[in-house]
Amino acid sequence: MDKETVIRLIEEVLKETNAHTCCKDGVCTDNLCVIHNKEGVQNVVRSGADRISAGVGVGGAEFDKAIASMIDHTLLKPEATKQQIEQLCREAKQFGFASVCINPSYVKLCSRMLRDTSVKVCTVIGFPLGATSSEAKSFEAERAAQDGARELDMVINVGMLKSGEYDYVEKDIAAVVRTARRFGALVKVIIETGILTDEEKVKAAGLSREVLEKLRMTQEELARYEHDTLARRESLERLKADLKSLEEGTRRLKEAAPPASGEAEAKVQDLQQLVTLRVDGKRVLVLVDASASMLDETVVNIIRLRNMPEGRRIASAKWQQAVNTVEWIASRLPESTQFQVYAFDTSARPLVKDSDGRWLNVRDAGQIQLALGALRKTAPTGGTSLHNAFSVISRMSPAPDNVILITDGLPTQGDRPPLVRTLVTMEQREDLMRDAVRSLPPAPPPVSVVLLAMEGDPSAPIYFWRLARLTGGGFLSPAKDWP
Repeated sequence: MDKETVIRLIEEVLKETNAHTCCKDGVCTDNLCVIHNKEGVQNVVRSGADRISAGVGVGGAEFDKAIASMIDHTLLKPEATKQQIEQLCREAKQFGFASVCINPSYVKLCSRMLRDTSVKVCTVIGFPLGATSSEAKSFEAERAAQDGARELDMVINVGMLKSGEYDYVEKDIAAVVRTARRFGALVKVIIETGILTDEEKVKAAGLSREVLEKLRMTQEELARYEHDTLARRESLERLKADLKSLEEGTRRLKEAAPPASGEAEAKVQDLQQLVTLRVDGKRVLVLVDASASMLDETVVNIIRLRNMPEGRRIASAKWQQAVNTVEWIASRLPESTQFQVYAFDTSARPLVKDSDGRWLNVRDAGQIQLALGALRKTAPTGGTSLHNAFSVISRMSPAPDNVILITDGLPTQGDRPPLVRTLVTMEQREDLMRDAVRSLPPAPPPVSVVLLAMEGDPSAPIYFWRLARLTGGGFLSPAKDWP
């Protein structure tokens, strides 16, 4: 619903309220305008309303079927009795209303009475003030959904909206919507137009729409990956099997081949690139992917974990494997080596403060511990820019003679964010990978890759193996319990 529609709908409701004379002082006192003021209700519907409200006591009335299917049959008075709620349900069944809307304590009763009908059970969250915490609203929504509510009408936090705390309001709505989505429940946002300015009404409607759009995009992302996963899992398993076979072939070649030079030796070395991780060199640069995808192997869990607190993200098994890999590398660096460790997501940053572009010394154990300590406190987040990670190679002076890249998949961003944020397709990620490789210096140092592969990215092993071969580095796709 765009801004113009919101304004038009609000004006139509106010016009009908002011023109309404069938109830006391022009104000509806019995919530039965669907009977007293049918023409006004039609005007509101034509202006864009999806639902309208009607109170208990419509038993003898006649309804147009189209209107009946839009009615939320509502009884929210604190003094509403069980008998009145039962009457509300019977009337909703009689006319085929869209829903009954009741306070949460009556959800179970209504769910039982309406079990075999098309009438949904709707309840209110944070009603009537909307001033409870987001956590309380989320809990209330979960309990209501468990009791059988399929529609949740949450009250917006009016005070925060009037204070201009739009981020709070958006997160408040999102907390309820995320909970509702787990149960397949619909959320409607009550914005209390009577105490908001026109600008605040439009802002409230816009925030609600933004939350739903973000969640819709997430749902589409999940659906796309789940669809792709079935088709790509077999391809990924084949690649893993090929790599395992190559590792075994390398082992047999090393055991069987006599010392030699020439073509036979070159073939053995070529296969060794698949499983060898070099940690020697005068200047070793370690690039650690700290994007959200490093939280887990599956897309579903990545999306779940990326919204969790920092401590939970840091403790994720896949990220701890990445941290342990860096510790393993650090413990094997020769004492004479200089090193540097950068973490990257959409940007790249040194783990040791104020050391950008500067080499650290392995002999100084304190510098290694500073880097490892900072890595242990890093919580994966955001997208992945290999282009910006590779730019570190050119920033280091002198240049590194060995680069170790720890990552899990193809990049999701180039050197800068896109002008319009959209879902990145597999084809686009492959293009971003090719662009990142092209951004390497003309004579790049060997880049060895430790790939902690993720589900739904079958092209990643191929592209990173090619990168290792192109630069003369090694490639390793380790088991979960390595190192």
